[in-house]
Amino acid sequence: MGLKNFVKKHCPDFLYSFAKSCYWFYHRKMMAQEVITRAEKLRPYYRDELSLFILSEREKYLLTHDRNIFLDIAIKQGLKFHISFSNSYILIIYECKSHKFDYTIKFFQASDYADKYKTLTIDEFMKSPSLNENELIIPVMKYKNLNKFLRFMYDKNLLYKTNIFSGGLGSGREDLQYFDVFDPVDDEIIIDAGCYDGATAKQFLEWGGGKVKKIYSFEFDPVNVAKCEENLKDLRDKVTLIKKGTWDKDEILHINASGGVTTSTCNEGNSTVYLTKIDSVVKDDRVTLIKMDVEGAELKSLIGAKNAIIKNHPRLIICFYHKPEDMYELPEYILSLVPEYRFYLRHYSSSPSETVLYASCD
Repeated sequence: MGLKNFVKKHCPDFLYSFAKSCYWFYHRKMMAQEVITRAEKLRPYYRDELSLFILSEREKYLLTHDRNIFLDIAIKQGLKFHISFSNSYILIIYECKSHKFDYTIKFFQASDYADKYKTLTIDEFMKSPSLNENELIIPVMKYKNLNKFLRFMYDKNLLYKTNIFSGGLGSGREDLQYFDVFDPVDDEIIIDAGCYDGATAKQFLEWGGGKVKKIYSFEFDPVNVAKCEENLKDLRDKVTLIKKGTWDKDEILHINASGGVTTSTCNEGNSTVYLTKIDSVVKDDRVTLIKMDVEGAELKSLIGAKNAIIKNHPRLIICFYHKPEDMYELPEYILSLVPEYRFYLRHYSSSPSETVLYASCD
């Protein structure tokens, strides 16, 4: 009998759960320390202080899982509220002084709206509800209390007299993702791996300003492929849609096709999809730029683009947040192919998602 089964059989449930929690905490800590140790060795290859700051903050997150770290990164890069409005001020209504409340206040203190918000508890507001015309309300509360609050607003005939924003706070830099480090060059041949609905291909054409010769857009989710075919139908002279995912070899896999931005492979699913190497598609084309957002398949996809990278030294734009080991595996592999590459890091949200690694030989 293995140790795990022995402990499970002979220990009370609460002791087993406690032991299991301790093990996973220890395992996560050891994994985080290994990632940090290897990532630290790559610091000389980053080009600027902002990149090193983002790297350090991501390392800190591995150890603490404190999401406020990413708000600090967003502030460092110039935080902007991602909703445009002309309201006189913002009313933040909260149920208690929680982590979420502290996060929200820190966000607005660092934004352009630092002098345009005030706070009220939900009880204070319900006792004396009053609103300015077109006021923006941000409720900071648990889901069940949010429903209670919205019902109160409806019953008091206030729901449609104001704007209520209950979504996540962003950094205001979302539109810059992939486009704030590199300038276009003549005759750009671009790989857009993980093109979702084709929007990034359109953005690359706009960014290129006539310098884009060709874009290969890869997408394997059948629901998203249908979106791409519709959105890119008028751009077929510039954009070639490849109805496959990027990988390190030709392979057939199964997915649960959802049409979302986070579709990934699995052993069982409702759709059969095809994967291929970038090198097999582009052949002898002089690729100038490769962008990858492929939900954790970035390393496999880079391996599948090995020849194009060695031959052409394209600029690389690679998502850097899907797995902790991305912090060292991706730059290590790129340097193993072309030691002259150097890196930038940029972050595009106030959450752990959307850190991007830029690489070039310039």
